[in-house]
Amino acid sequence: MKHLKAQDAKGCSFSSTVERRGSGAAKWDLIPEERLPFWVADMDFAVAPAITSALQERAEHPVFGYTLPPESLYEAFREFQLRHHGRGIAREHCVIVPGVMPALRTAVELLSQPGDRIVLQPPVYPPFFDAVTAKGRQVAENPLVLENDLYRMDLVGLEDLFKAGARLMLLCSPHNPVGRVWSKAELTELAALCRRYEVTVISDEIHADIRHAAAPKQALPAENAVRAESPAFLPFDTFLSADEEDSGDGAQAISLVSPSKTFNIPGASVAFAVIPNRPLRRRFRAGLKANGLDHPHIFGMIGSEAGYRFGDTWLNGLGEQLRANLALLEQLCAASRLQPRLCTPEISFVAWLGFHDFLSSAELTDEAFQEKLRTVAELELSHGPDFGTGGSGFQRINFATSPALLEECFQRLERLV
Repeated sequence: MKHLKAQDAKGCSFSSTVERRGSGAAKWDLIPEERLPFWVADMDFAVAPAITSALQERAEHPVFGYTLPPESLYEAFREFQLRHHGRGIAREHCVIVPGVMPALRTAVELLSQPGDRIVLQPPVYPPFFDAVTAKGRQVAENPLVLENDLYRMDLVGLEDLFKAGARLMLLCSPHNPVGRVWSKAELTELAALCRRYEVTVISDEIHADIRHAAAPKQALPAENAVRAESPAFLPFDTFLSADEEDSGDGAQAISLVSPSKTFNIPGASVAFAVIPNRPLRRRFRAGLKANGLDHPHIFGMIGSEAGYRFGDTWLNGLGEQLRANLALLEQLCAASRLQPRLCTPEISFVAWLGFHDFLSSAELTDEAFQEKLRTVAELELSHGPDFGTGGSGFQRINFATSPALLEECFQRLERLV
């Protein structure tokens, strides 16, 4: 889109937040006014000036008709991936979709039959479960293993599921809510298993662009050290290897990527499906068309391109604030009388907090704790059990807000003691 121009992001403040109540924001307007929200995974920060400017400029044109995805959007996406992750993606492998979850649901419908078992790795993003059951499929659980405050995959249990006939897997990479970035070694081992049993992988990589330094209990994988660092965050290894992405008949896998978390534009409803396998890509395009999902939103495409092209300076500021907020979160957890157990996230702006000690000492069930969080502490966090097996005792907290609100959150938590 030739109208897009770079905008200076200097002066953007991430230490304060935008007033969002009354704007239709699900995070704020779905809960009572007295309750503070730390649940829905969007940020309380203003978007990059380049995004606002591009949208305003396009809005001055008085016609908003059916609009084709411009080649400049594909170009901006591919340049961003190369610049930030060293990931060379062929143009023909890219399919623009109206969001990661619509794309994932379409893939589930295309690549399985009613009654089939589909592998999930809980605790995991709750809509994954609905994407399986709403299509008449069955969830085959391969729960993550928590050891020394670090989650890992149970590859032995996963192979058992593949031996039993599961042929489709929904991978959360990086993982939401536990905050793991799967290492290249882990992904390589997983890919070998999938090839052995002819399992198709749909990899949700929506949080991939916001990768912090490695968690304290895990050293940064050596293979990342040779890459050029991105301006704001560390690079990310996709499930698809470089060799597979260079091949027209690559792996039986779909990588789903979006600017929505990266640039705080989830309402834009734009994402990319990267599909090296040519027959699979053709089937997927046909499935999108059959479901009426082949027309991304005009303003979503404009905002996405502006972010990819001109959002790096804004991302630098975001990275600094998220790292400061994460350090503050660690301090608040350490000082809290509830003694929450923080699984330090390697990615994004959500953190997984374990309240097991407090629930045990107060003799509270998960449901009773959630009710007290809402009515006594007047807080809305994401309820751990909603993430499936392994979620009991946990809450997910969104820390992409002002430091003052984070501090207020933990002051309110003290009401429960």
